[in-house]
Amino acid sequence: MTTTLQLNNNEMEAIAQTLHVEARQHVAPLWWASDPKDANTVLHNASCFFVEIGDQRFGVTADHVIYGNDGEGAGGYLSDRQRHSASRLMIRNTDISDWEMRVIDHDHGLDVTTFRVSEDEFKAIGCRPFRCAPEGWPPQPPDVGRGVFIAGCPGAERRVLGQKGVEFLIETNGLVLTNCDGDELEVTIDRAHLRPIAGTPVPSMTKDLGGYSGAPLLVVSAAPLGPLFWLGGVVFRQFRAKDEQDTTTLWARRPTCIRTNGQLIKSRYLIAGEAS
Repeated sequence: MTTTLQLNNNEMEAIAQTLHVEARQHVAPLWWASDPKDANTVLHNASCFFVEIGDQRFGVTADHVIYGNDGEGAGGYLSDRQRHSASRLMIRNTDISDWEMRVIDHDHGLDVTTFRVSEDEFKAIGCRPFRCAPEGWPPQPPDVGRGVFIAGCPGAERRVLGQKGVEFLIETNGLVLTNCDGDELEVTIDRAHLRPIAGTPVPSMTKDLGGYSGAPLLVVSAAPLGPLFWLGGVVFRQFRAKDEQDTTTLWARRPTCIRTNGQLIKSRYLIAGEAS
């Protein structure tokens, strides 16, 4: 016998709110400033997240966040560090400026970077990891039309709270996967399909989502037990709407390119069996 569960609008909204709140636990702001003693000198911010595969834990962000859009530092943290020697790279309130000692692997073509933090640093950052058994890695690809969440730290919402403080909003968007093409996931955001949650209005379609780079794309799990999400990919590119009637498109790299130890498979065309 099959039982169909019917939910009213209030129950549906409560579930959506729970998913939004839980999605925010999986991302942390990554940022840097030219003067570590002055919050007014913050240059850029992006997003990052963590995975635990067996006894291996490491951070993930987009390659261009650190190395720039041309793969040689232009526009990334390392380029800014060349111009501002005192620049400090931070995840939330944790200093990870010794990047060369942190990086595990990176690739400009994939636009993915992996890195290490210590146990104490991980606890201080306070970001919930995506956990997976080695034999279950990489996660399965999501189906087109499936519900996904993108959780990130938009630069447009960054707020300087005086010289000693800066605030980052972790923003979530509940969306639907538009396309899965090999190792790339595509999400098209159409205003006609967006709904306000808990009185929060639908944001502008032309909003710059810069700062979402390196954010996780989370796939909503249909399993009755276990985590609410699994890792779908790493956000690396945005094509912003030109007006409120236009659509915004985001792309994410599937984690098939990431090995269980954080090393990368440096090919644009990947199959799931190669990532172990």
